[in-house]
Amino acid sequence: MSKICKAITKSGKSCRMLPLKSDVYCYIHSNKTVEEKKISLRNGGKRKVYICTDFPEVKLKSVSQINKFIVLMINKILKNEMDLRIGTGINYLLMTLIKSIELSEIEQRLNQIEKKLIN
Repeated sequence: MSKICKAITKSGKSCRMLPLKSDVYCYIHSNKTVEEKKISLRNGGKRKVYICTDFPEVKLKSVSQINKFIVLMINKILKNEMDLRIGTGINYLLMTLIKSIELSEIEQRLNQIEKKLIN
């Protein structure tokens, strides 16, 4: 067995992928995986996405409220009631919101200190 795939790419260069254990070609170039590749291409993008529509409307005005919402979201994902990709996107937005809340609190404290120093 060789250490790299024996196939030549369209650009004329040697493929640099590792070959399958029982082949001299990688998964992409092997004749043994033709049917499997056809099925994968046909099913690509058809994975069921779980969009959770039963979330209660919540006001996320504090870090503790956001933390409770994150726990709720984690439970939905673990129960397969919400797609992980959607949860990941929402989590990114929640982290942005937490940072915004923290900066807002710092700004308020700074304004209070400035008022005390001016007076």
